[in-house]
Amino acid sequence: MIKYPGAKGWIIKELKKAYDNTDKKRFVDAFCGSCAVGIGLEVSIPALMNDINPYLINLFEQIKHNVIFNLHSEDNNSDIYYKKRERFNDNIKSGFINTVEMAELFYYLNRTGFNGMCRFNKSGYYNIPVGSYKTVNYRNEFLEHHKIFDSWEFTSGDFEKIDIFNGDFIYIDPPYSDGFSHYSSKDFTWDDQLRLARWIGQYNNPIVVSNAATDRIIELYKFIGLKYKFVDVNRFVAADGTKRGKVSEIIAYKNIDDCYFTGEN
Repeated sequence: MIKYPGAKGWIIKELKKAYDNTDKKRFVDAFCGSCAVGIGLEVSIPALMNDINPYLINLFEQIKHNVIFNLHSEDNNSDIYYKKRERFNDNIKSGFINTVEMAELFYYLNRTGFNGMCRFNKSGYYNIPVGSYKTVNYRNEFLEHHKIFDSWEFTSGDFEKIDIFNGDFIYIDPPYSDGFSHYSSKDFTWDDQLRLARWIGQYNNPIVVSNAATDRIIELYKFIGLKYKFVDVNRFVAADGTKRGKVSEIIAYKNIDDCYFTGEN
């Protein structure tokens, strides 16, 4: 549906057994991004999908309400792209965010912009240049996603504002501590990683966290009492889409049986 940084095929494989075999009333994705995890797990129970990017969440809300866009293949044009990007940023400046127009603009910019990147400058304006695609296949209807999203709630805000209840299965995939973190006008800093760890520590729900397996992330998750395993995955450099090779990711968890994860300790 949309292109978004961070391939999630590996985590869906790791999560599936844990998700399927753990008692739960609701699925919570605190940093949902493209919603690839919820879609990949085929979450049909009530779900809360949260992301700091309000334009992404508006897109999902409009799809949930069966929006229809009006995009055409000939819209893959640099002049059109920059006009639409300017319109998008003008709407941000004016505060017109939660509209069908903004959902269509964000989807268009995501599909047409360079390498599917999502980046905002310090002033909060979208600043990705146009991509160099020969063709772009735009979708104007999202019926299958509309059906999936029917039982999901979408919110946009800081993770600490999420209301967590007994029975929630929580998945957390924050901006990685060693990678791109500029998904909004505010960076996700190391202080935010520490704040997230404190937030995780206060709940006794089944929780799974994925992150880059850096030394300080490992020590942080050990410190708050998470169990963890390592998974080797292919990482791609966001700026040019080239493969960086195998890198180690950490999958940390609590209140979930070890046997459901295949990674190495």
